[in-house]
Amino acid sequence: PVRALVVIAGNPLLSVGGEDRWRQALEKLDLLVVIDLFRNATGEYAHFLLPSADMLERPDINICGLGMQYRPHVQYTDAVVPPAHQRKEEWWILSRLLQRMGLSAPLLEQTPANPFGRLEHMMSRHQLDVATLKQAPSGTVVLDTQPIGRLYRDFVQTDDKRVDCCPPLFAEAITLARQQFDALKHTAPPFRLITLRTNYMHNSWYQNVANLKRGQHDHNPLHMNPQDMASLGLADGDHLILKNEYGEVMAQARGDDSLRPGVVAMTHGRGNQKTPGLTVANRYPGVNINALLPHGPGSFEKLSNQAFMSGIPVTIKAAGKLA
Repeated sequence: PVRALVVIAGNPLLSVGGEDRWRQALEKLDLLVVIDLFRNATGEYAHFLLPSADMLERPDINICGLGMQYRPHVQYTDAVVPPAHQRKEEWWILSRLLQRMGLSAPLLEQTPANPFGRLEHMMSRHQLDVATLKQAPSGTVVLDTQPIGRLYRDFVQTDDKRVDCCPPLFAEAITLARQQFDALKHTAPPFRLITLRTNYMHNSWYQNVANLKRGQHDHNPLHMNPQDMASLGLADGDHLILKNEYGEVMAQARGDDSLRPGVVAMTHGRGNQKTPGLTVANRYPGVNINALLPHGPGSFEKLSNQAFMSGIPVTIKAAGKLA
C-alpha cells in the first residue's frame, strides 16, 4: 500500500474522479507533501505544504515543444524577480527532502548547483549550454533543421523500415471502441457531459481569487442547449440533478445555444464545501463535476493512459423547488 505521497502542482482530490475514495485514502497516508503556488483542497490534508517559486521567480529552459516547431529552437529565460518570502524551486525542495531522508541529492551536491545539467547534456549535440543561451538575443538559438526523410532512414527500427499504424497492441482498444459505438446505436444515454473551459477558472488554481467570483461567475452552472432545457421544463437558474453510476451532483441550469442537443458542459476544479482553509472558495464552492467521472479498474484508456474525463453519460432531472 502507498504510505507517502508527494503532490507537485496538482489537486487530485478535485481534479480526478472518486473524491470520496480520495479523501479516505489521503487520511490514511503516513506522509503527504504538497508543493504548489496556491493552497487547494488536497493541501488541506498535507503534513507539509511547501510554497514553490513561480514562473517569474526562476530561470527556465522551455523544452516542451520548442524543438518540434517548424523552426526548432531552444530558449533560456532568467528570473524576472527574486522569489517572494521563502519560496523555493521544485528541484531544490525535492533535493532537500532527499537529503533529510539520508539519500543522495546530486543537484545540491554539485558546486555550484546546476539544475540544467541534463538539458545541457541534450544541448551539447548542438554545442550549446546555458552560458551560450544567455548571450543570445532573447536567450534564443535556432537549431539546425533536420533534413526531411531522416525518420525513416535513421530512426525507424522495424525490419521492413515501415511504421506499423495498427499493431496488435491496438486490438483491445479498437474492440472496446466498436462495442461502445454499437451500444450507443441501441441505448444512447440521454446526455453526454463534456468539459467547459473559462478564463475565470484555470483547472482549480483560481478557485480562491475573489475578483474571479463576480456575478454569474460565483458558481459553475451546467450549460445546456435551450431545447434540452425546455424538454425538461428548466429555465436559467433552476436547480437540477445530474446522476450516473459513479455519483450524483446538484447544479444550476444555464442556456447555451453553442452546444448540440444532448451535450451538456460544466467547468471543473470547483467543489470546496470541505475546504475551510480557502475562505473565498469555501464561500463560493461550486460543484465538483468530477464526482461523475469513472474511477477504479477500467476507468482509463490503456493506449494513451488517459482517464475518461469527457463524453460522460449522465441523466438529468429537475430538482424541484429548494427551501
